[in-house]
Amino acid sequence: MANTDCVGNARGLACNTTTNTCVPCVVDTDCKTAAASRCIANQCVGCVNDPASGNTPANSHCGHIVSGGTALAVCDTSAGANAGVCVQCTGDQRAACGANVCNGSTRVCTTFPVGSAATCLDCVSDAHCAATDRCVPETFGGINFGFSCFPLKPAGNCPGRPYSTVTSLISIDHKAVDVCLPRLTTCAGVNQSQSGKPCTVASECGEDAVDDGACDTTVGNGFCSVPCATASDCLSPLSVCSIDGVCR
Repeated sequence: MANTDCVGNARGLACNTTTNTCVPCVVDTDCKTAAASRCIANQCVGCVNDPASGNTPANSHCGHIVSGGTALAVCDTSAGANAGVCVQCTGDQRAACGANVCNGSTRVCTTFPVGSAATCLDCVSDAHCAATDRCVPETFGGINFGFSCFPLKPAGNCPGRPYSTVTSLISIDHKAVDVCLPRLTTCAGVNQSQSGKPCTVASECGEDAVDDGACDTTVGNGFCSVPCATASDCLSPLSVCSIDGVCR
């Protein structure tokens, strides 16, 4: 028997010449889908992390998978629904992306250069942030605001101003990290304060529907600031925490 004898066979399109039976697969290349690219005991199953060995290249379980002209040559070994699925890239394996980063959620190459997202800006990968930051979920008041770059906790205490609170999180690339977050505001609050967004009341500052903004009306017509309990909650070494809890 040969594979041609198994065309249209409900049991599989590959021929096991040892048993002379039609089976789903005999070799990996018989398996055609990203979620089941590896042949084990004549069954197509998910990929595993397969380092190079002898003449066999790394990720050989995925090297034959192509979708829409895109090679899905990397095995995603992260926990969860994507485990064992062939993808274009991951945070750690992004050679296909060149100088750009891999989106940690979609496992697709982006147009964002490595290290191009500043602290407290949106991010799609740990590598998108500076080397001393990580891309982690930003939550405040029980609301998730997506992923942003935050500083890794250094030796000793967090630097403050305003990244003063140590928090253990899982990054977008599935890494357990300790990062330093603002205590009383969000990245929207931080960025609007840095840009000098005009305001008349605190509700015009920060994210909608959460108490993360402040309006400093002591300067001109008013500019967005951040709430504070101590000076370490403020952005600038020149700022002070006023008696009414606003960085001025």
